[in-house]
Amino acid sequence: MLQFTPSQNGLEVKAVRGSDNAMGLISWVFGAGRRAETPLATKGDDAIELRISYYSAPAKFDLTLGHHPGKSGSATRALGLLQTPDSVTRCFGCHSTGGPPGSTRFQSGVGCVACHAGADDHAIAGTSVLNPARQGAKVLMGVCGNCHRQQPEGDPEDSINVRYQFVRLKRSRCFASGKLTCITCHDPHNDAKSDPAWYRERCLECHPDQSMKEDCLACHMPRVALNSRLIFTDHWIRKRL
Repeated sequence: MLQFTPSQNGLEVKAVRGSDNAMGLISWVFGAGRRAETPLATKGDDAIELRISYYSAPAKFDLTLGHHPGKSGSATRALGLLQTPDSVTRCFGCHSTGGPPGSTRFQSGVGCVACHAGADDHAIAGTSVLNPARQGAKVLMGVCGNCHRQQPEGDPEDSINVRYQFVRLKRSRCFASGKLTCITCHDPHNDAKSDPAWYRERCLECHPDQSMKEDCLACHMPRVALNSRLIFTDHWIRKRL
């Protein structure tokens, strides 16, 4: 059982297993909220990814992806998974800007400098700034892949990897052509579009002979449910048998 109590320092969380208990202070919550939000609790010098996350569709708390269901072996495990310093750095590296909390240029949320090297100095002194879109496909995809994952998690065939768009996209023949990058279909400064017709038009730029198809994504980039709360578009573009 998890108990949440507001305090002067934030929101305290307590896991109780009989006479055993473990406590932490929720310091950060990762996620924009469109899909899910996962709290990170601190316990002394340790950081713990909470076992329970909030899912926006439907609005409900449930098991955090990657955590095992069933009875936990201890109150600490019921609280969540202990994170290594490296994993915490990686979490903040993609969900914030300028390094982990305490860093000189730390900012909560993703800022310009996360993708545009030199953006901070540019804003102050008008110096040059990197625009990945002008650096070629390899550089651009490397910037996107810094957070959207370039290497699979465990077995490359495991469906868990549908949430890592670059891992799946680079398996596609469309990507191997050298013409396709993330910004072919997505504006990096806005949410992904939900209209199938938008993506169909992108496909037809290279596949004009497929003009009779109404929704390319439904067959060639199907949506995959990792659990009842999280559904992702599979970016491995391929023929469906």
